[in-house]
Amino acid sequence: MNELKERPYSLFEAMVQLLLASLSAFFVLLINETEPLLSLLQLPGFGRLWIKNVLMNWMLIALVRHLRRYQIRQELRKQGLILFTGGILLLLYAYAQSSLYFYSEGVSIQDIPYFNTLFPLTLIFLTFLYFYQIIWDTFAYQTLYHFNLLKPPSFQPNQPLQVFYNRKLVHIKSAELKLCQRQDRMVIAYSFEDKKHTIYHSIKSLDAILQQDCDHFLINEGTIVHWEAIEELEKGPSRTGLVYIQLNGQSLQLSVSQGRKRDFDVWYRSKQRT
Repeated sequence: MNELKERPYSLFEAMVQLLLASLSAFFVLLINETEPLLSLLQLPGFGRLWIKNVLMNWMLIALVRHLRRYQIRQELRKQGLILFTGGILLLLYAYAQSSLYFYSEGVSIQDIPYFNTLFPLTLIFLTFLYFYQIIWDTFAYQTLYHFNLLKPPSFQPNQPLQVFYNRKLVHIKSAELKLCQRQDRMVIAYSFEDKKHTIYHSIKSLDAILQQDCDHFLINEGTIVHWEAIEELEKGPSRTGLVYIQLNGQSLQLSVSQGRKRDFDVWYRSKQRT
């Protein structure tokens, strides 16, 4: 299985990040201010300061995203060290960024109580960004797919499948998949190494591709199995069948639907003779 690329950086995600940077820039400029909001907005130079803060915050958001991208590609035992080291570097970057910001306004950062005022806010903001990125990685891609805001990776005949593993887009050969099960509008696929993959396509479109090698069979409306993964067969109730495969060290029972039972028996016997 070869890594292809990271999860796509969509325009929608960029717009969400820009909105977050814009709101946080307002918060930074308005904190500890006693003047009404409308009065502050009418002050000369407020727009310039706001734009500067938006760009600074957007840069921090992008760096936190890249830190999270790099972290999840590493082994679990290294992720804590990467987070700690990356957090220190981000704080140093934020300090340098703030120094440049105040210098551009003709003020030295040494002349303001940075570590008593802005530093705690920066620490809270970076912590919020990290947890925001975790939530985005966990839920947002599936949500965007369900609302058709992101196009799933396409299937190409006679080419390795593009699937998601640990939030990364990777290539995997169809022969490596032993079990595929429908889950809502996507498919959860397991390799012979028991690695779990996510495929943002319907079970029927996946079955159409897997039929090309004849090693997989759609045993019911939501399940595809590889013939080499089958360890045991039994007769089920009402002319159905039962298939047993090993998954994560345990025997998993799957049902062969009545309408597919005869074709399944023919297919499985033919695979055993080859």
